[in-house]
Amino acid sequence: MRIYPRFEDLFRIQVRAILRASAYGPLRLMIPMVSALEEIRWVKKIIAEEQARCAADSKAFDKKMQIGSMIEVPSAAFVLNELCREVDFFSIGSNDLTQYFLAVDRGNAKVRDLYSSTTPSFLRLLAMIVDGAHRHGKWVGLCGELGGKLPAVPLFLGLGLDEISLASPGIPAMKERIARYTVQESTAILTSVLGLETPGDVDDVLARAAGGRASDKPLAAEEIVVLASENASKDTVIRELVNVLYADGRIDDPDEVEDAVWRREETYSTGIGFGVAIPHCKSSAVHASSIAMLRPARPFLWAPDDEEPVTLVILLAINDTAPGDEHLRIIAKLSRRLMHDEFRQQLADAPTGEAVVAALNEAMQ
Repeated sequence: MRIYPRFEDLFRIQVRAILRASAYGPLRLMIPMVSALEEIRWVKKIIAEEQARCAADSKAFDKKMQIGSMIEVPSAAFVLNELCREVDFFSIGSNDLTQYFLAVDRGNAKVRDLYSSTTPSFLRLLAMIVDGAHRHGKWVGLCGELGGKLPAVPLFLGLGLDEISLASPGIPAMKERIARYTVQESTAILTSVLGLETPGDVDDVLARAAGGRASDKPLAAEEIVVLASENASKDTVIRELVNVLYADGRIDDPDEVEDAVWRREETYSTGIGFGVAIPHCKSSAVHASSIAMLRPARPFLWAPDDEEPVTLVILLAINDTAPGDEHLRIIAKLSRRLMHDEFRQQLADAPTGEAVVAALNEAMQ
């Protein structure tokens, strides 16, 4: 926002383009990095002038187009009552609001550890913003990294957020996680964490809430079986399997789980021969120990010096609080069975995810 007046001519062109586009369907304009009331008023003045210009030129536009404000500078949260008289909606930019509120540059390795959106004082700020907006009848959403964190779902529901913005691959898992909680339960969790002292205390409460639900999931399930993947490289296949776990609500941070898998791969290749690879990891981001399987549509080499291509990829993800040798025991059982042609063929020919799960469960006996 603060650079708009320096480039007013360019800004006016953008506003006119937005107004013209508003004639073709629902469109809302949101102003970023707002820190003071006068900034909103300046933008609204420009919009009014460009609306008048469009009208004079007989250019169609939506006269009722909504105007909103990002809340990502702490000062904006403390003029919320005044902002509510000027705009129609708000979106909380969790990344910037967190770092400005805590005075932590998350790109600076020396202070990055102090950056946490589950700091109790920050959660109290979020509650103040949402409650203040709702008192004036304004809807409020949340975007940024926090919006994609599955363990934070009871916080979102307890706060009463009207909207959450996140990357599209995470939407199914987010919807599934939301459906698990009642508003009353979420409100109780939020109330309990607002009175805590450290982000670690909050994370522990959220982990227990999430883990209690995820622990009910079986080791193997149809939802985490991919029968014909178009991916044909180690990196894309690992990413697809991690996303499958995320979509099923078994992990809450796909980037962390993927990094954990690659840390294992850097130590040694997890290709075991026979056209099979078993990438694996232990991570606190895993809430349900899982075996996910993928059959690539086109076989590929797992490692450059492999002699035969991979036709089956089985990803094992274990929570880091599990017994130290749990993943090794599972890998050992799988590896022993995978040495047999009959078992590999059973997995390769299984017509459904249910058939794959039955075979994997039998191998775990």
